[in-house]
Amino acid sequence: MSRREPTRVHLVAFTPQPRVIGLELQPSVSAATHVGGMAEPTVEFTMVPKLGAFVHFVASLEGKAPPDSHAWITTAGAPAFVKFVGPLYLGATWQLTLAAPSPPAGE
Repeated sequence: MSRREPTRVHLVAFTPQPRVIGLELQPSVSAATHVGGMAEPTVEFTMVPKLGAFVHFVASLEGKAPPDSHAWITTAGAPAFVKFVGPLYLGATWQLTLAAPSPPAGE
């Protein structure tokens, strides 16, 4: 997967019937993440569900269209998870962060 080019993957959504949906990962530059006092480059990935025109239209009418999610990954050395903001199910938006490293300020 490229850190600069959008990438499309597929996943299984377990609605009442299992359904394969597309997920586009759109990378963007983000601020540095601080790990033990050192700044490491971080990439923010916006995860956009691709449901198809008809399914997206029906889901929007029912108020069940999934919103975009965001994940921050450090890119120095081995990639590492820093932060996630988005829904884990149809409901509330969750924010998951680690105690260390600390995520970019203001995001």
